[in-house]
Amino acid sequence: MSLATLEEILANKEARADRQELLRLRHGWPILSFCINMPGALKQNKSSIAIFEALLEALHVRISKKGWQIKDETIKHTITGPEMIMAVNSDSILLKKLTYEIESNHPLGRFGDMDVIAPSGNVISRKSLGFEPRKCYLCQNDAKLCARSQAHSIDELIHFINASVLRYESSS
Repeated sequence: MSLATLEEILANKEARADRQELLRLRHGWPILSFCINMPGALKQNKSSIAIFEALLEALHVRISKKGWQIKDETIKHTITGPEMIMAVNSDSILLKKLTYEIESNHPLGRFGDMDVIAPSGNVISRKSLGFEPRKCYLCQNDAKLCARSQAHSIDELIHFINASVLRYESSS
């Protein structure tokens, strides 16, 4: 497996934003964009794929139960990790609440990054809905603060993620 460079990660992020915008303009529906929060340069690996598949299944099940329609679902597996973008005919706020529920309650949910973009183009944030910011995998502090200060080594974080995936797979 190959390591992703910062340039590749940034280029993919920009390309993903372009794809989100095209989909939003094409359908006029909320856009759900989903990738994995995987520390380090090895973004496409056994754990990131297992997390992606489990959370994608959870998304499909919950969207189906709501009776919402999906259009133009695109799944990519690249050096920067697995990702999915889809248009969903739902209310943007309800869709964000659904993704927050998965991120907060699924055993692997905390490793997913699910963004919702309203038909207006505005990103529906956790903060705008009064939800708490993401917690660090290891110490439960604000994840952004731990990341900025490099409070934990990449090896510690990856070990935690891999162990979490193994626990999930053994319980399924």
